[in-house]
Amino acid sequence: QEREMVRVSAATNEIATDEFIRAKIKEKDILAVSAAVAEEANRRDLYSVIAIDEDGIVLSRSAMPSKRGDYIFDKTDWGLTLARGQSFFGFGTSIADTSLLLRGAVPLVESGKITGAVSVFQLLDDAYAVRMRGEDLPESEIAFYMPSGIVSSSFGDEASRQRLTALFPDAEGISSLI
Repeated sequence: QEREMVRVSAATNEIATDEFIRAKIKEKDILAVSAAVAEEANRRDLYSVIAIDEDGIVLSRSAMPSKRGDYIFDKTDWGLTLARGQSFFGFGTSIADTSLLLRGAVPLVESGKITGAVSVFQLLDDAYAVRMRGEDLPESEIAFYMPSGIVSSSFGDEASRQRLTALFPDAEGISSLI
C-alpha cells in the first residue's frame, strides 16, 4: 500500500503541475480539461482524475465525464482541505457508494490565490486487490475491510468474503488485512 500511496501522490503532483491542465482549469475549458484528465487517468492507470475550478466546482471527472458541476470545497474532508490551500493524501470512501479509495488532492495556487485543484483516485476494488497480490504478495490473499465488511478482495468469491467479514464484526475504521 505504501508504494501505491507514493504512486498516487506522485501522479497527483505531476498532473497538478502540468501547465496545459492548469491553464484549462483556470480558463474553465471543460472540453479541453475533460480530454486531458481522461488521458492522464488512462496513461497512469488511475480510476479517476478530477479537475476543480477556483470556486470548488467540479469541471470534469475522468471516470464519470457527465457528472460535473458539484461543489467539492464544503462537501468532503478533502475538499475542505483544498479550500484551505492544503494538499490531501489518504484513504476514504466514495461519495457515490461505499467503494474504498486511495485519494490525492492538490490545490493549484498562483500568487497566494487558489486557481483550481486536481484530485486523483485509485479505486481499491477486487481487480486492484488481485493486481496488488500478484505484484507484492503472490502467495497471499488480500482483503480491504471497513466497518460494513469486506469491500474488496483477491478471493474471487462472495462466500469467502462473507466468512472473512464474520471474523471481524467489531472492527472500527478502515484497515486492510493481508
